[in-house]
Amino acid sequence: MTRPPDPGQSYGPPPPRPSGPGQPPQPPLQPSPARPTPGPGALPPGWDYQAFDDATDARPPEVGKGFFGALFDTNFNHLITPKLIKLLYVLLLIVITLWNVGLLALGLAIANSDNGWAWGVMIIIVTPFLWLIEVISSRIILEAVIVRFKGVEYLRIMKDKDGTR
Repeated sequence: MTRPPDPGQSYGPPPPRPSGPGQPPQPPLQPSPARPTPGPGALPPGWDYQAFDDATDARPPEVGKGFFGALFDTNFNHLITPKLIKLLYVLLLIVITLWNVGLLALGLAIANSDNGWAWGVMIIIVTPFLWLIEVISSRIILEAVIVRFKGVEYLRIMKDKDGTR
C-alpha cells in the first residue's frame, strides 16, 4: 500500500512572505505556543506546527471486516476489489507465463521442422519480450484500478476528519 508522505517530514524552509511597497511589515513566523520546541530532525523553526498537528489526526479507515464481511456489506463501506487485485495479479502472472511457455514450445517445434525453422527461431527470440510486455501491461492496468481505490480511501479519511457525513 502506498502512503502519503509523512506530514512531519521537512522539505526546506517555509516560503517567503510577500513584502514590498504597500505591504505592512510582517512579524517573523513563530512556532505554535501549544507545541513545545521540537527536537532534532523535526520541523525547522518558523514553521506553523499546528497545521502539521491537524494533518496527522487523519486515521486510516478501519480494516476490521474480513473478506466475507466486506462482501456482504450492503452500504459498500468496505471494498473487496483491493483485496481481490492481489489474487488477480498472481493468476494473471500464471496465465501469461503458461501462455508464453506454450508459445516457446511452438517456436521450438517450428524451429525443428525443415520448412519454417526461421519463424521458429524468431518466435523463440520474441517470446521473453512478449512475456515482459504482457506482465507490464497487466500490472499497469491493475495499478490504475488500485490508484482509483486509494483516492477513494483518502477522500473518506478527509471526510471523516472534517466530521461531515
